[in-house]
Amino acid sequence: MLSLTNAFEKTKEELFNKAKSSTSLTSSEILHQSQQLDYFITLFQNKNFSDFVVTYRVEESKLFIEIKGQLDIITSDELKSFVTVNKEKWGDIKEFYIDISHLNFFDTTGVESIFSLITEAKSHGILVKSIITNQTAYEIFNIIGISSALKKMNCGTFVAV
Repeated sequence: MLSLTNAFEKTKEELFNKAKSSTSLTSSEILHQSQQLDYFITLFQNKNFSDFVVTYRVEESKLFIEIKGQLDIITSDELKSFVTVNKEKWGDIKEFYIDISHLNFFDTTGVESIFSLITEAKSHGILVKSIITNQTAYEIFNIIGISSALKKMNCGTFVAV
C-alpha cells in the first residue's frame, strides 16, 4: 500500500543516513534529499480544504477529465462513483487525458482512486495519453514512485504545469 507518511519517513531516514556518512552537509546528495523532504512538508503545511469537483468532456473519441480540489479519504469515493456511473459511456473513447493540476491536496486514498480511474480506462481499451499535474504533485509522485509505475503501465506523458 502506498503511503505518503511511509515515503516521507523513508526519505527522512535516507537523509539522516547520508548525513551521518557524509563529511559535508552541503553535498549534492544531502541537498537533494533535503529538497525532497521540503516537498512533503510544504504539501502538508499548505493543505487547502476545498470542495472536490470532477468535470469531463468528450471530443470525438477523446475523453478529458479534470479533477479539482481535495482528493482524500473523504472525497475519493466521489471519484470512484464518477467512474462507476460514467464508464459505460466510454464505449467509443480511444484516448484519455487526465488533468489533476488543480488538486489542492491528495493523500494515498486519492492516489489509489486516480490509479483506479486509469486502470478502469485501460480495461476498456482506452489509451491514457497524458496526465497533467502541478509541480508539487509531480515531485511527490516522483518521490513515491507513481510516475515510474505510470510509465510501466504505458500511460503516456506525465507533465507538470
